[in-house]
Amino acid sequence: MVGRWVTASKGWDSELNQDSKRIGSGRKAFYPEAEEKLYTWLIEQRKQGLAVTYTILRIKMQNILKEREMTTLYGGSAKEFKTSCQWISSFMKRKSFDLCNIFNMDETPVWFDMADGTKLPPICIFKGKRLSKGEKIPPGVVVWFQDKGWMDSELMNRYIDYLGDETNKRTGAGAPKLMVYDSFRGHLKKSVKEKFCDYGFDLGVILDGLTSLCQPLDVAINKPFKANLRKEWHLWMAAGGAGQTNKGNLRRAKFSDVCGWVKRSWDGISDEIIIDSFKTCGISNALDDVEDFDNEIIDISDDDLEDGINDDLENDDSDDNLEDDISWDDLDIGINE
Repeated sequence: MVGRWVTASKGWDSELNQDSKRIGSGRKAFYPEAEEKLYTWLIEQRKQGLAVTYTILRIKMQNILKEREMTTLYGGSAKEFKTSCQWISSFMKRKSFDLCNIFNMDETPVWFDMADGTKLPPICIFKGKRLSKGEKIPPGVVVWFQDKGWMDSELMNRYIDYLGDETNKRTGAGAPKLMVYDSFRGHLKKSVKEKFCDYGFDLGVILDGLTSLCQPLDVAINKPFKANLRKEWHLWMAAGGAGQTNKGNLRRAKFSDVCGWVKRSWDGISDEIIIDSFKTCGISNALDDVEDFDNEIIDISDDDLEDGINDDLENDDSDDNLEDDISWDDLDIGINE
């Protein structure tokens, strides 16, 4: 009797594991075909400029597993699948969305950083064609010129080349990358989107009216950056500024002076502020902080989701514009995070 019991018990562990295995419990996916379909859907949403939250991903995965193709492939085991935070974490890891390859950019008239806190040099765009004779730009600042001192599609393409080269040096050309930016028309031009694609970037476009909630720079970074910049200007003015013209008007600050203000102001933004700004906006691969996302899956129909999004857009009364106390007609500053 005991011998038969011992013999039978040898298969219990494997049977238990067979019944309880969960997707995401290891590095290998139990439902790779379903995950690949989910990934393809996710990329298509991003190409259309639509935001996809973790909750929407989990609901979509459940719907994919209910499709006839998947039930035929996986049988009844898919019905017991739990779209847990652990699965989300493992799915993101399998698709190699590392924190250092998730970016945010914005233009502010007084724009880019990485989700792991890394800061690239700020870019100053001045009105004109070149530096004045004898001026030297301090290290750690990139200077470009444009007729109106503003970011246009030509400079945007130049920026993508710059960013692509920088990221390829850091993480390699084949690493998946995500750029999150607003729906400024210069960002949405076909040439701009194609160039991002050429460098391996997926795009997450923030809809109008939502930058105050989804744009890390607007949410947590622009305000302290501008406060630092304002302080630099006050210190410069207190020291006499650039003097006066023969008619008694204040002389304009030199480009090199402005670049110095920008660099010191950007250096004053800590890595922790940048990391928290992405988390506040829900932009993360959440490999280390899966508890930041809700653990509850609710059954929401596609119609309910669409109605909820429309309600949010109609009721949104947030002000996306941060008023500038300091204004330069010939300067656009690109903050890179």
